[in-house]
Amino acid sequence: MTGAYALIRFSDTLGDQRVNVGLIVWHPKEGFRVQVTGRLSERAKAIDPRAKAADIQSTISAIRDRLSSAGIDGMTAIRDLSAEFTKSIEVTAPYPVRISSFNAIIQRLYQSVISPTPAFYRASNQTSVEAILAKRIADAASRSDWSCERVGRKQINGVAVEVGVRTQRSDKQAILWHALSLKSEPKHQNQVALCKALVTDIVEIRNHLADFKHDDHVVILERPKVENIDWIEESIAWLRHGTDEIVDITDVHSSVVDEEIQRYLSIDRTNESRHKSLA
Repeated sequence: MTGAYALIRFSDTLGDQRVNVGLIVWHPKEGFRVQVTGRLSERAKAIDPRAKAADIQSTISAIRDRLSSAGIDGMTAIRDLSAEFTKSIEVTAPYPVRISSFNAIIQRLYQSVISPTPAFYRASNQTSVEAILAKRIADAASRSDWSCERVGRKQINGVAVEVGVRTQRSDKQAILWHALSLKSEPKHQNQVALCKALVTDIVEIRNHLADFKHDDHVVILERPKVENIDWIEESIAWLRHGTDEIVDITDVHSSVVDEEIQRYLSIDRTNESRHKSLA
């Protein structure tokens, strides 16, 4: 028997980020079932720290209510939801799926598209750090008469590159700020690979995006956990190849971050690369 399913996603349209938080499954005889992650707040805040779980739950409850009164044409019902829910909480278009056991297909789909994995948490931690630092940079810029813009992604030769947060002032060199968290990455070779990838992105930005060609590049680096820190110097060595400064921190929530952002905004910079290691 053929049914359908759709994903419920939380989205941050400003940052162009989305994360799956739930699942709608339709069986022609048994109707609809909605399955939502037990880590709703954690997942949503990973891409938007301002997300409120109560608001998300309220929207999902509205989706459940709509489905409880839907007719027998499940595909049409899901398409209608997909057209209506397009911001903050999104419902995807329906995907057909063969169903032999309703409970079994729900479990299989949930495990493949919703259930948390280590890769998700590494990615979500990076996204969360980017969002936290973007706000702190914006706050520091506003206190010093700098303009601030979260540039986001740009296409370079068909590849999406995260450009970062840009601060500008008429009498100062523009700065592109990059956040890199290694806290959730236990393997040193992956830590080094992430640093290499960021340096490659910076080189591409300088070579191919004329508007940012002469900007300074500052990386705020959140160190790995203490038990995974043995190879940090190799990671930092790679970052030195492409950056104007590295702010090396142990915790993105530290007050030292604000001090270092403010310090860099206030100095006359040169082209000489620097590295500051902070507790």
